[in-house]
Amino acid sequence: MTGKKMLHLAIVFGIMAVTGGYAFSESGTAVPVSDNVAKKQLLFFMNPNGRPCQMQDEIIRKMGVTLTDVATVKYIKTTNRDDYPTFRTYGIRGLPSLIILDENGREFKRFTPGVQSAETILSAVQLKK
Repeated sequence: MTGKKMLHLAIVFGIMAVTGGYAFSESGTAVPVSDNVAKKQLLFFMNPNGRPCQMQDEIIRKMGVTLTDVATVKYIKTTNRDDYPTFRTYGIRGLPSLIILDENGREFKRFTPGVQSAETILSAVQLKK
């Protein structure tokens, strides 16, 4: 680890101690450490240049805190070579595709490829197994 990264980590942990258990996201927003408990994960397989994927992205972003309170969102993009193995692992052939993983990382729900509404996504994420 470089000296800069070590300094950054020291600052983050110092802030957490001073703020009573708050960490800061990359955007600088204070996030309670208790929010780091296991959540469901929404895998969003997308082509950033495709209009249906852009539409799905807009829907997910507009959901904001409503979604991030119950799940973390992970973008898996066709434009990122490091994401190719994930496409193969889940057998993704149509975009946009959404898969929900439970708190243990197991597949919980798979949507058919295509744009899904905010209501559909949120109701699926909130389902109990």
